[in-house]
Amino acid sequence: MKFEDVNIYTHFRRRDNSFYYDYTKEEVNNMIAKDGKDAFIYFCEQLNIPFVEHEYKILLERYPNRPIFGRYLSKMKLTSFRPYVWKDSNDLNERYESWVNK
Repeated sequence: MKFEDVNIYTHFRRRDNSFYYDYTKEEVNNMIAKDGKDAFIYFCEQLNIPFVEHEYKILLERYPNRPIFGRYLSKMKLTSFRPYVWKDSNDLNERYESWVNK
Protein backbone atom coordinates (compact mmCIF):
# COMPACT_ATOMS: atom_id res chain seq x y z
CA MET A 1 0.00 0.00 0.00
CA LYS A 2 1.19 3.49 -0.75
CA PHE A 3 1.44 6.07 2.01
CA GLU A 4 -1.26 8.34 0.60
CA ASP A 5 -3.74 5.42 0.38
CA VAL A 6 -3.75 4.48 4.05
CA ASN A 7 -4.80 5.78 7.42
CA ILE A 8 -1.62 5.53 9.50
CA TYR A 9 -3.60 4.83 12.65
CA THR A 10 -5.26 1.69 11.30
CA HIS A 11 -2.37 -0.09 9.52
CA PHE A 12 1.02 -1.42 10.57
CA ARG A 13 4.01 -0.30 8.54
CA ARG A 14 7.22 -2.05 7.62
CA ARG A 15 10.23 -1.19 9.73
CA ASP A 16 12.04 0.58 6.88
CA ASN A 17 8.85 2.57 6.14
CA SER A 18 8.80 1.21 2.58
CA PHE A 19 5.10 0.31 2.77
CA TYR A 20 2.08 -0.07 5.00
CA TYR A 21 0.75 -3.58 5.44
CA ASP A 22 -2.42 -4.44 3.50
CA TYR A 23 -4.27 -5.72 6.57
CA THR A 24 -5.61 -3.37 9.20
CA LYS A 25 -4.35 -3.61 12.76
CA GLU A 26 -7.64 -5.18 13.79
CA GLU A 27 -7.40 -7.84 11.06
CA VAL A 28 -3.81 -8.67 12.03
CA ASN A 29 -4.74 -9.00 15.70
CA ASN A 30 -7.72 -11.21 14.84
CA MET A 31 -5.53 -13.50 12.71
CA ILE A 32 -2.99 -13.75 15.52
CA ALA A 33 -5.75 -14.51 18.05
CA LYS A 34 -7.04 -17.25 15.76
CA ASP A 35 -3.75 -18.81 14.60
CA GLY A 36 -1.50 -17.97 17.54
CA LYS A 37 2.27 -17.95 17.44
CA ASP A 38 2.56 -19.05 13.80
CA ALA A 39 0.61 -15.99 12.60
CA PHE A 40 2.60 -13.77 14.96
CA ILE A 41 5.87 -15.03 13.45
CA TYR A 42 4.50 -14.62 9.92
CA PHE A 43 3.64 -10.95 10.50
CA CYS A 44 7.02 -10.30 12.12
CA GLU A 45 8.66 -11.66 8.98
CA GLN A 46 6.41 -9.61 6.69
CA LEU A 47 7.20 -6.40 8.59
CA ASN A 48 10.93 -7.26 8.91
CA ILE A 49 10.81 -7.28 12.71
CA PRO A 50 12.86 -9.85 14.66
CA PHE A 51 10.92 -12.52 16.54
CA VAL A 52 12.34 -12.81 20.05
CA GLU A 53 10.65 -15.69 21.83
CA HIS A 54 11.40 -14.41 25.32
CA GLU A 55 9.91 -10.97 24.67
CA TYR A 56 6.85 -12.59 23.07
CA LYS A 57 6.27 -14.74 26.17
CA ILE A 58 6.67 -11.79 28.53
CA LEU A 59 3.94 -9.87 26.70
CA LEU A 60 1.64 -12.92 26.63
CA GLU A 61 1.98 -13.27 30.40
CA ARG A 62 1.58 -9.56 31.07
CA TYR A 63 -1.44 -9.08 28.79
CA PRO A 64 -3.45 -12.33 28.74
CA ASN A 65 -6.40 -12.41 26.35
CA ARG A 66 -5.44 -9.04 24.85
CA PRO A 67 -3.77 -8.15 21.54
CA ILE A 68 -0.01 -7.86 21.97
CA PHE A 69 1.30 -7.38 18.43
CA GLY A 70 1.31 -3.57 18.63
CA ARG A 71 3.03 -3.70 22.00
CA TYR A 72 5.58 -6.12 20.59
CA LEU A 73 6.31 -3.79 17.65
CA SER A 74 6.76 -0.90 20.06
CA LYS A 75 9.20 -2.96 22.09
CA MET A 76 11.17 -3.82 18.97
CA LYS A 77 11.59 -0.09 18.27
CA LEU A 78 13.50 0.40 21.52
CA THR A 79 17.22 1.07 21.14
CA SER A 80 18.21 -2.42 22.31
CA PHE A 81 16.34 -4.04 19.38
CA ARG A 82 16.32 -1.26 16.77
CA PRO A 83 19.39 -2.45 14.80
CA TYR A 84 17.95 -5.94 14.30
CA VAL A 85 15.72 -7.25 11.52
CA TRP A 86 13.90 -10.52 10.78
CA LYS A 87 17.03 -12.41 9.72
CA ASP A 88 18.56 -11.76 13.17
CA SER A 89 15.76 -13.62 14.99
CA ASN A 90 17.61 -16.92 15.41
CA ASP A 91 20.76 -15.18 16.61
CA LEU A 92 18.85 -13.15 19.20
CA ASN A 93 17.05 -16.24 20.49
CA GLU A 94 20.31 -18.21 20.68
CA ARG A 95 22.00 -15.37 22.57
CA TYR A 96 19.18 -15.28 25.08
CA GLU A 97 19.29 -19.07 25.56
CA SER A 98 23.07 -19.07 26.10
CA TRP A 99 22.73 -16.18 28.57
CA VAL A 100 20.01 -18.01 30.56
CA ASN A 101 21.91 -21.29 30.59
CA LYS A 102 25.15 -19.83 32.01
